[in-house]
Formats: sequence, C-alpha cells, structure tokens
Amino acid sequence: MRAGLLHVISKYASKPARTGLLQARLLPSPLNSCRSIVSCGFPWQGLNLLEPRIRFNRAWFTRELRQFTTQTNQLKPEERNQVEFINDADGGQVAMGYLDFDTYSGNPRFFLPIPVPNLKSAQLASMLLDFTLPISTISQQIKEEYPEIKRVTIHEALYGLKVGEDWTCDYQVDDLVRAATCGEIKGFIVIIDNEKVFVKIPTFEERAAGLVRQHNHLMSKIESMSTLKQSLDRQAQTASIILATGSFTGLVTYIGVMARLTWWDYGWDVMEPVAYFTSIGMGIVGYLYFLITKREYTYEALAHYAVSQRQMKLYIKHGLDINQYQNLVNEAKKLERKIDKVRDDYE
Repeated sequence: MRAGLLHVISKYASKPARTGLLQARLLPSPLNSCRSIVSCGFPWQGLNLLEPRIRFNRAWFTRELRQFTTQTNQLKPEERNQVEFINDADGGQVAMGYLDFDTYSGNPRFFLPIPVPNLKSAQLASMLLDFTLPISTISQQIKEEYPEIKRVTIHEALYGLKVGEDWTCDYQVDDLVRAATCGEIKGFIVIIDNEKVFVKIPTFEERAAGLVRQHNHLMSKIESMSTLKQSLDRQAQTASIILATGSFTGLVTYIGVMARLTWWDYGWDVMEPVAYFTSIGMGIVGYLYFLITKREYTYEALAHYAVSQRQMKLYIKHGLDINQYQNLVNEAKKLERKIDKVRDDYE
C-alpha cells in the first residue's frame, strides 16, 4: 500500500466495559479488503492501494500522518470507538492511540488500543492521569486492569515510527507530554507485550478547541451585555458632565450674589457672618460626604462617585446584572490564560 495508512472503518459490537480506572470497548476485526475501505468513503479514493512498494521519506510520513489524524482528532473521545492503524518505515502496521486533555483540569487522558488477545481485536482503553504522577502509573494501571499483560514500556517516537529511547519511571507524565508535544513526530510509542502502539499528541488547535469554544460562547454573551453597558456608561458620563457644569454655574452664581449683597445692598459688616457660616457649612458638607462614602472630598472623587451612582441606577433600570457581567469577564480571562498556557507548551 502506497498511502501508508489503513483506516479501520466499521461498526463495532459493543461489549460491557470492565470496571476500574480503564474503560474499554471490544472492537471488531479490521476489514480485510482495502477496496472495501475505499468503497466505505476512505478519503484517498483513486489511489492504487494494492501497490506493494512503499516509498518512505520524512516529508511523506509527516504529510500522511497529519492527514490521517485530522478527522479522528476532531472527534470527541466517546465518538472514537475504533482502532486506527498506520504503517511504519518497515511496512508493518502500528496501532494508533491518541491523547486528549480534560477541559477543566487540563490533565491528559490516554486512549490506548490494548492487544487482548491481539491488535486485530484490540480493546480501546482510556485513563485520566494527573501531570504530577510518574510515568510508571500508565503501565501500572494497564497491568491492574489487564492481568494477562506482563510488560509495558514507553519510548520516544522516531521518524518512521521507529522505537527510540525508553522513558524511565523517574519522569512525570508532564515530562512525557511536553517532550512529545515539542518533538517532530508529535507523539510517543507504548510497547505492550511486544506490540507497538503509537500515541498521537493533538495539535494546539485540537487541544485548545474546547477552551476556544467556551471562550467564544462567553464572548458572545459578554458582547451583547457590553453593548448595553457601554450605552448606559455614556449616559452616566453625560449626567456627570451636566452635574459638573451645574455645580460650576452654582458657584459662579454664589459669587455674583455675594458680591451684589456686599458692595451694593448691605455692605461687608452684614455679609461677613454670612460668608463665614457658608464656608463652615461647605466644610461640614465635605466631612459628611467622607463619612457616607469613605472617600476623600475632592472634585475627582466626587465626580467618580456621581458617575458610579448614576451607572448603578441605569443598570437596574435596564435590567443589566453587572455582577453577572463581571463574572463572565473574569471567566473569559481565565480561559484566555488557559489557552495561553496551552500555547506555551507548543512553543
């Protein structure tokens, strides 16, 4: 086969999953005829799948592996109920597992074809692991669930799906995932009783797809509320400007009245006590403002307080829940930080 990939497409006969940390489903044997696969809608229609020679190089392998995993990685884990195979450099078939990540905790979730009794009738098992656990946890969980399995080792994946150096038990799951993510192959190899399984690491777009969907959903809500909020904020700012202008007009009027009464009507002897008590009254009003608002009596603080009060009245009047809006904004920022953290793993 020249295409280098054999996609096993068939309906599976469900079997009750085993209890424990691993959840498995029994899968049927792969289709025997490559032409039957083409007739089922295999994407490489028209290729000569029966050509015996394989022409292998790095560009070919990278292209075929990317094309092969595009559709399967877009599916949800519960929808991937079949074992896929890919050809290695020697022309042998290698079962493919894949790695997913929990949307909330971010911990990796492994999906491995367990060769019981062989890869042709493999069971697709899943396990959710914490990043801080040692790599030996993977083999321990597999052996506990499948006592018939004697040996499980994890290795670096080289071009052509050749087996590289093995990972010792001293490393953590995080070390394995980071190394595989930053590597050229974007995956690692698990050998289960001499059966080789290639575990594919998702791309950044695939890994962050769930977070991006949540972020877009939140942003759609935030945008609708933000449009209303901006309109109400402008109204509150306008009211603040009107209040400031009115206050300035009142002060100018006060000075004019005091001047008229002092120099034309009553004289300074009469107006001096009035001016004194007016000044004391302004100080009392300022101190009362501090007692009520716990803010310093300044023009800036007074303007900010007036705007805030006007905003809250407008929010209540138009049914805008500002607390819900702030919670949505904070949640969106958390998702952005998670997406940035995932992006850092691929850089």
